[in-house]
Amino acid sequence: MKTTLVAAAISVLGSHAYADGHNFASAPHVGQMRDWSGAYAALGISYSMGSYTTTAGSAYNAPDAEGVGLSAILGYAMQDGGFVYGAELMGNMDRTDGSGADCGLGAGFTCRSSIRNYLAARVRVAYAFNDTLLFATLGYATDKQDHTIRNGGVKVGVNAQRHYGPTVGLGVAHALNDELSIRGDVEYYDFGDRTYNLTVPGATTIDTNTVSARISLMRRF
Repeated sequence: MKTTLVAAAISVLGSHAYADGHNFASAPHVGQMRDWSGAYAALGISYSMGSYTTTAGSAYNAPDAEGVGLSAILGYAMQDGGFVYGAELMGNMDRTDGSGADCGLGAGFTCRSSIRNYLAARVRVAYAFNDTLLFATLGYATDKQDHTIRNGGVKVGVNAQRHYGPTVGLGVAHALNDELSIRGDVEYYDFGDRTYNLTVPGATTIDTNTVSARISLMRRF
């Protein structure tokens, strides 16, 4: 008898709660958007490829360069709902090289192209899908490059120049927990042209660009 009365009471209370809009049994769970805001730092490994175009009239054909490097990123992000935006600094420490024979100069010649690190300051805009962040970067970068030419093993031309130019990138980050995330970037650098004073073949203007892929472990503070 008591069991019947208790069941009836629960049924009545439940009916009133549902009528008042308090359907506790079926109330949805509202999850919170992951917080991507604040300062962050990342360490990563990159793979970079530099390609070169010499001015018309120069016989020199600079070999493309490629190599692996270590990178560090420091940044700060702000968040408004799913939108995340901020700025960051990226430094890539590597020794990206390329070498070849002839190089448009004839038999016996060998040449080498090198990239000695690059640095970028950029803004980042993103949209968060809770644990996953899709983003784009836009900024300005600089690097140090050099070209060396040898004839029969004897150095006949060497010059280093600093290049400057815009950079754009796309990437994705995925949160592992509240502090750590894994991040991947693909970046393009247009470092423009500089004139290299090489004994052979003489003053040569070289236009250069670099494509880089990077994977990093990022920590939010």
